[in-house]
Amino acid sequence: MNRAALRSVVGFTMAILALSLPAFPTVGIGFHYGYDLSLSMPNETGEQANLTDLSLNANTFGGTLPSGLSTIVTGKELPIYINRTAFTRNAFDVGGKIYVDCIPIIDALELSTNYGMWEYKGSIIYPTSITFKSDASGTTFNPNMATITYDTANITMKSLGLSNPFVKNTPFAKLQFDLTLRKYLLKLPPMANTLRFYGGAGLSMYFATPLLSANLIQKAIGNTLTTVDNLSDLQTEIFNKQNVEQDIANEFMKELFTSHWGAHLDLGAMLKAPFMPVGIYVDAKYQIPFGPIDPNVPALKSSGLLLNGGVALDF
Repeated sequence: MNRAALRSVVGFTMAILALSLPAFPTVGIGFHYGYDLSLSMPNETGEQANLTDLSLNANTFGGTLPSGLSTIVTGKELPIYINRTAFTRNAFDVGGKIYVDCIPIIDALELSTNYGMWEYKGSIIYPTSITFKSDASGTTFNPNMATITYDTANITMKSLGLSNPFVKNTPFAKLQFDLTLRKYLLKLPPMANTLRFYGGAGLSMYFATPLLSANLIQKAIGNTLTTVDNLSDLQTEIFNKQNVEQDIANEFMKELFTSHWGAHLDLGAMLKAPFMPVGIYVDAKYQIPFGPIDPNVPALKSSGLLLNGGVALDF
């Protein structure tokens, strides 16, 4: 066989191998940037705090105590309110995936993760002075029977003693893991499989920081609430004290490790040239939580699209 013929045979053989060998290895790892559209929350203002561990002596209020009014005003009756406004998605959302390809029947098994951040303006509105009106009457305290002066405790990253270049206001973070069974829908071109489109579904597990709520405050500072019985202490010992914000920050981190479950649907594509160790991919997942991520704030919507785009290394 002459050299020209040998080169032709070798070239033909290499071409056949390029078409017959799988363009995707059996195991890969990817790193991606995410755009999570699943979370949204309407503005909520004036939500009653209902701090059950708090009670104040009405004799410490200004004015004359109305006849027949109990001298004990509970946290359910006190005008202490929670505001949550301007919920926005932060630019920070990163993650990765590990997948096993060429699995019979289902084609691929994938474990992926995303960590994203949001922020909102969370605040606690509390009274600094309560003075009974001269015509006040009734047996149960309500704000209409008094003239009330309020102050605001804004829950920010700074007040919580936390530092993050991406978030300034009240933080909200979500870490999720998705286990997906994938099936290839289309491979182009035939045999080479440079571009693959796939679909799938699977289970999701979410970990998220709690939103500012009466339940969160109660858990964070419940023991401290039992030590005050007048408005002065409420201001100096609770809402104006730095370690109270630290207690709330600790509760944020503690509840981050509470798991929530859900499901998801997945559509995606991966582009990878034959024999190249690097490919690029995009994924679109529709997330379906099995319940609210924060049961204390059902207004937080948590179903919707998560878009990921990244680079994969194949082994």
